[in-house]
Amino acid sequence: QPYESKAAEEKKKYEAAMKEYTDSGKKEAWKRDPAKPVRPLSGFMRYAQEARNSPDVKDLKMTEQTKVVGEKWRALTPTQKKPYEEAAHKEAEAYKEALQKYKDSGKEEAWLSKTGRKALSDSTAAQKAKAKAQKAVEKAKKALKKATANRKAADNKMKAAVKAAEQQEKVALKNLEKAKSTE
Repeated sequence: QPYESKAAEEKKKYEAAMKEYTDSGKKEAWKRDPAKPVRPLSGFMRYAQEARNSPDVKDLKMTEQTKVVGEKWRALTPTQKKPYEEAAHKEAEAYKEALQKYKDSGKEEAWLSKTGRKALSDSTAAQKAKAKAQKAVEKAKKALKKATANRKAADNKMKAAVKAAEQQEKVALKNLEKAKSTE
């Protein structure tokens, strides 16, 4: 009996925590937004739905079915694939329009806010922006360091050139004096 009373206490704590979790909307974050349009099937998936009902594939395991249907799909000519792909393309266009309408209506924002994913995506975006800014600062620092090094190298080269010119001038003056003294 001491275990039963302890279990009952723990169950009450669990139920309270679960109610709080459910009421916060976070549990729904694991589910798909029911108002969001459903992505359409591709041409291959349309064909696969149809081909899985054929008697030669029906009794196989799902993995084997997929292999056989994939081989059959690859064996089809483009004209045989065309009806499946055209239907998929039409539905894809309708899906894009419906998705844009869904996003423009504000339902996506509401769902993300309700499930707590809006704050998560905002913080992720902020972290990405901060990382991008840090990279830009590092790049600017590198460029500055490189420019400083190039400037120092150019200054050193200029100093060396001036020194060499002065040296040549001295040698020329000595040669001129020698030439004058030998005359």
